[in-house]
Amino acid sequence: MYFFNLILLTICIVCALQLKLKPYRILFPTFIYLSFFDALRVNTGTDWKMYSEHFDAIASGDFIANEIFEIGYVWIENIVSIFSNSYNSMLLLVAICTYWMLYFNIYVNTSTIVFLPIMYSTITPFLGANRQMIALGILSFSIKYIIKKDILPFILIVVFASYIHISALIFILIYVLNFKAIKNIYIYIVILFSFIVHVSNINITDYVMIFYSIISGKLQFYVGESVEDSNILLGVSKLIIYIVLPLIFLWHHKSLTFAMQNKYFILSFRSLMISIALYVLSFSGFLILNSRVNIYFFSLFLPIYYAVSYQIIYSLNKKIPQFFLMVIFSISFLQLYLGFISYNDLFFPYESIFSAPPYKLVY
Repeated sequence: MYFFNLILLTICIVCALQLKLKPYRILFPTFIYLSFFDALRVNTGTDWKMYSEHFDAIASGDFIANEIFEIGYVWIENIVSIFSNSYNSMLLLVAICTYWMLYFNIYVNTSTIVFLPIMYSTITPFLGANRQMIALGILSFSIKYIIKKDILPFILIVVFASYIHISALIFILIYVLNFKAIKNIYIYIVILFSFIVHVSNINITDYVMIFYSIISGKLQFYVGESVEDSNILLGVSKLIIYIVLPLIFLWHHKSLTFAMQNKYFILSFRSLMISIALYVLSFSGFLILNSRVNIYFFSLFLPIYYAVSYQIIYSLNKKIPQFFLMVIFSISFLQLYLGFISYNDLFFPYESIFSAPPYKLVY
């Protein structure tokens, strides 16, 4: 079903581009479908048990405050529970926030819709991470303020998003990446440092634990967790391929120099480079760097990176770069497939309120 959705989204984009239709004419019904596809699921996606039981407790009046969920998300749950005691109503709100806020803000900043397959493929493997999906949608409003270097509204948006998920505070680093004083060489040094930490078998959680009282009880869910070391080569190779492919096309079309002067391109390029460092460091005993933090660097800026690259090539050549579109769609399918590899039992088979057996529960 997920790959069918990606194919459907791809067809809609091709039709919109070839027929020169207004994006909303095709994408509006498509997004309605995707929102309900996410909202009507049962026992499908990550953290189903935790989120569904939490919402049910609030809806039934049995909720007891705890450290796990941020107050902003609890407020949203309370509001939704006033109108419906069904967890699927909450999922509908999460889906709307995710698709519509991300689409609106990325489209406003890139003026193209070709990013949608990549956007879908990067956020779908996080299906079920409700707080981060809402926080990601909120943070997408800050992109224009990062480019304008307007720090006050940027900070307000980040703080607001952190009330939904505390990890949103890491987005402050994105603002720093836009400083003129930050050179690409510094990013490469950070990546090199991450590899040195990895090969030196340094467990960074030993140092992060110093700040345990600041991060509160959330850290206990991620400290000491890591993924199989054999996966690091595959993961890093994937990220490098994602970053290099647009550079090759830009160079081939003699527009790489022009791209390096584009603020959106530079910001997304640097964010993706940092995502490599975070991915490598996640193998040193702090899985949260990849499973929860890296979403702000990767899932938001990979679509922007490809959208801006497409726009630059298109603007200089005055014709749709068909082969680059094929690359975008291929990358989207690859990313969606790789995103499900480790947790396919949580996503397959897809079950909705119309098909799920009442006795099954995903942990």
